[in-house]
Formats: sequence, structure tokens, C-alpha cells
Amino acid sequence: MIMDEKVEYYKLPFYKRMSAMFIDISVLILLFTILLFPISSIISNQIAKNEKIGESMRMMNNILLESELFVINDQGSLEEDISDESIIKGYNYFNDLSTYLDIKEKSELFIFENEEYIEVGTKEELNKFYKDNWKIIYERIVTSSEYDKYNQVYIEEMNRYNAITYSSDLIICLVLLFITIPLFNKKGKTIGKFIFKIDVVNDTYEVCNKLQLFVRQFFFSLFLLLSIITLPISLVLVLFTKKGKALHDYIAISRVIDSLVLKGMQEEKKKEKQIDELDFKGGD
Repeated sequence: MIMDEKVEYYKLPFYKRMSAMFIDISVLILLFTILLFPISSIISNQIAKNEKIGESMRMMNNILLESELFVINDQGSLEEDISDESIIKGYNYFNDLSTYLDIKEKSELFIFENEEYIEVGTKEELNKFYKDNWKIIYERIVTSSEYDKYNQVYIEEMNRYNAITYSSDLIICLVLLFITIPLFNKKGKTIGKFIFKIDVVNDTYEVCNKLQLFVRQFFFSLFLLLSIITLPISLVLVLFTKKGKALHDYIAISRVIDSLVLKGMQEEKKKEKQIDELDFKGGD
């Protein structure tokens, strides 16, 4: 038909397509944030059951307790003990008490009398001194090879669970927003397309069937995950080809069109059909 020839290369304005995409991505980020807490809670239950994480945490806590820089509080948790006695024990853990004694002498916050160090600095100066030296010995402990061995196991396991948490959240959001919603409305619209009145149709400007919509939205979601590779390709296709179709539209043999333009096309088709029917009757 002449009408089809006129619209064969109909191209949705780029700003309208990007505006709908902006809305969709904004909703995706919002939903991702909302679902992150419940998904994290579910994953946390699995973390608590992980033997590698539990064992590595126990061993790291044992090392900290052996250094005597920490004590166990009434709640059964480790608590920092920032005191002179604790710091001395920490330096002793590394057989390096002489270093701490040298630091004390050079600080001018103590005087040595009757075989002991007497505090002469202000309370603020002494608090800072003890905190600084506590941190020094603490950093030596957590960077030691023994502690680091267990810490690496803990980090690797936690990174794995974090990857599962974020990837699960993202996949659920993509399925809900870009597959489920389009499949359960007649015109394959996402939220952004509803707002900006954009329809998804096949190459003959008819409503896509469910399989076609699924293929389109599946590859759109997949390409969104691989956006570093696929986004530049789709942008080039949308901007510089006559049809203005993105990569996933070529795969699904679909295209996007302004809802008002589509309505006008459908009305024109209807009129042409009526004219053809009248001509047919007139010929009889």
C-alpha cells in the first residue's frame, strides 16, 4: 500500500526515545534500591550458614584476642581496649616492647621514675597518644600474614555473596520492568513508553505477538547488562539508519512508533479498506 511506503522508514524522534529510556532506567534504579534490602536479608541468612566465613571470622577474632588489644564485652562482642596496659601487651605480641618504650620517652608525656613511667601530659594529649599507638599495633596485626590468610577467605566469600545479591536484584528488576510489564499489556509498553505514548509494533506496523515481544525485551535486558558493548552499536543504528531501529529491534523484527502516528496509520488503513470494499461492490 502507498501508506506503507510512506511510513516504511518512520523514525521515532530520538529525544522521545531517550526520554522514555530515562524514565525506565530511573524506575529500574528505584526498584533496585527498594528490593535490595529484602534480597540482602535473604542472602544474609545464607552467609550466616557459610562455614568458610564462620571459620575465618573465628580465627581472626582469636588473633585479635591473643593480641589483647580487644576484650569481650557483656554482649559477647569484641571491644577495643585502648589503654597503656593493652598497648604494652600488643607490642609484646610482636616481641617489640622496646619500640613502644622509646616512643614513650620521646613523646615527653611521661617521666621515668622508680622503674615505671608516670603520665605528665594532659588528658587530651595522653588519649591521643594511646589511640595513635593502639592503631599502630592494630594495623600490624591485621596486615600480618597469619591474619591476612583468614581475611582473604572472608573477603572472597563476601564478594561472592555481594555479587549474588546485586546480580539477583538486577535480574529481578529487569524481568519485572522490561519483560513482565511489556508482556502483560497489548502494545508491549514499558512505563517510559506509557508516559511518552510510544508503541512497539512489528515491521508491518501491527501489534507484536507475545513471542516477538519476549524476544525483543529479553535481548533488550541482556544488552542493557552488556551496555558497554551494545549501547554504542544501538545508538549508531538509531541515529544513523533510516529505520532508526535498535539492535534488539532488528533481532525481534520490531520497531517503536509514536502512538498518535500509529493511530493515524490505522485509521488510514481502515479508510482504504472501506474504499476497496466499495470499489469491489461497485465493480459487481
